[in-house]
Amino acid sequence: MSTKFCLSCIVNSSSNFIGLQLIFNIVITQYMLCRARRVIENVFGILAARWRIYRKAIIASQPTVIAIVKATICLHNYIMNCESKAGNEKRYCSSLTIDREDEFGGVIGGDWRKEPSNNLISVGRTSTNMYGRVAETMRERLSKYFVGQGAVAFQWDK
Repeated sequence: MSTKFCLSCIVNSSSNFIGLQLIFNIVITQYMLCRARRVIENVFGILAARWRIYRKAIIASQPTVIAIVKATICLHNYIMNCESKAGNEKRYCSSLTIDREDEFGGVIGGDWRKEPSNNLISVGRTSTNMYGRVAETMRERLSKYFVGQGAVAFQWDK
């Protein structure tokens, strides 16, 4: 659903509340999807910074790649647990390693971003802005969840 469509909903609707609610839902959905994207980017960035196998394309069968991902995640979690129990300075993944937000909601890049660039190339644009019916249905479900049962307190502050 494009912003243009949403704005026309406001102009053409007999009740501005419905149009404003639609825009509010879209803003919340976009915000939550952006946060999810940033979390995924952080996870992969940390894994790539700590485990060399992620710094280039993995040439292996799908079951092998799945096993590699599971193994590195288990090792990552094990090291994180050991460091937190030891109480010493964290060397594997300090609080500065991951992205964080400042008091104004701006993103401060984590140290994993300072790692030397890898051999992976940017995928870039892979298709048009038009998405399929399945994607549209999933997006609508997520939108309802984000403003309903899955709402979190901080999203209303933005």
